[in-house]
Amino acid sequence: MRVAVLAFLLPVATLAQPAFDVASIRPTRLVSGTEGGNWPNAAVTSAGITMHNYTLRNCIEWAWNVRPFQVEGPAWLDDERFEIGARTAGPTATEQLRLMLRGLLQERFRLALHRDSKDVAVYALVPSKSGVKLREAADGESGWSKTGPGLRLSFRRSTVAQLAEYLSMLVFVDRPVVDASGLTGAYDFILDLREVADRSGDAPAPSVGTLLQEQLGLRLETRKAPMEILVVDRAERMPL
Repeated sequence: MRVAVLAFLLPVATLAQPAFDVASIRPTRLVSGTEGGNWPNAAVTSAGITMHNYTLRNCIEWAWNVRPFQVEGPAWLDDERFEIGARTAGPTATEQLRLMLRGLLQERFRLALHRDSKDVAVYALVPSKSGVKLREAADGESGWSKTGPGLRLSFRRSTVAQLAEYLSMLVFVDRPVVDASGLTGAYDFILDLREVADRSGDAPAPSVGTLLQEQLGLRLETRKAPMEILVVDRAERMPL
């Protein structure tokens, strides 16, 4: 059985692409003894973006709004790291900032990409044999939020497809998650992932799949599925 993975990749090139008012890209100079400050991070506001210790792959991921497994290219995409500061002439929506970063990368790195598709390993989110433990949603707005300390999440009027999309973004889930549950309703539920995200000590942490089955009556099943990817055809190792 093949599961369709929907990865909405915006066009690689656009006409009249918007541009930043001011932008700079320079190699990162890591400082010894400040390990925490060397972690990659980014700040995005309506006035622009700031990226610290970002690889070109990281930049492509943000600009095209894709996950690491959707970008293929030379190995050095993960080696060289950069500081990027870019400002707009006025308040700008996030999607416009993504377009602006695409143009900046194409100009400074001579970046050229194309889209392709290939079969990749995924987790299919399916009902467990013991039955689904989801409650039909009450009236109200949809969304999710943290409830209490750690990664304990409250989902409101959420679909299983939205849950799969959220799980795909977690750093400790090693492949994309797709909805293969057949459930089309909206649900209210709590998902507590603290045992995975905040583990300490020597005791092994339970897997995300175990917590999903215990709490929601859903399980992760390994499958292959076609996915759209971005392939880097050309890129300068250092920005112009």
